[in-house]
Amino acid sequence: GGMPRATFRSPAVRAEVAPVIDGRIGDGVWSVAEPITEFLEFDPNEGKAPRFATEVRVAYDQGNFYVFVRAFDDEPGKIRMELARRDVRHLAVRPNVDLV
Repeated sequence: GGMPRATFRSPAVRAEVAPVIDGRIGDGVWSVAEPITEFLEFDPNEGKAPRFATEVRVAYDQGNFYVFVRAFDDEPGKIRMELARRDVRHLAVRPNVDLV
């Protein structure tokens, strides 16, 4: 059972200057990093297209790996939790992302 695994590739870009970790997309490296956008929902509609879009961009430098996540929501004020218990369990037991 479970969701079928799919493989998507998006190249990580080398950051000549480390991005500022501030939750903003203004750093130069994020403008050249290709967004990853093909995500599927896990709960409540496993394997279906999500209701809201998500973009992930990946960069690296000599000693660090950077991930920028932009999660869209029409009503962000109604978000009640950043990470739920079910997320921790599934990340620890059955990761849905493989980093190569």
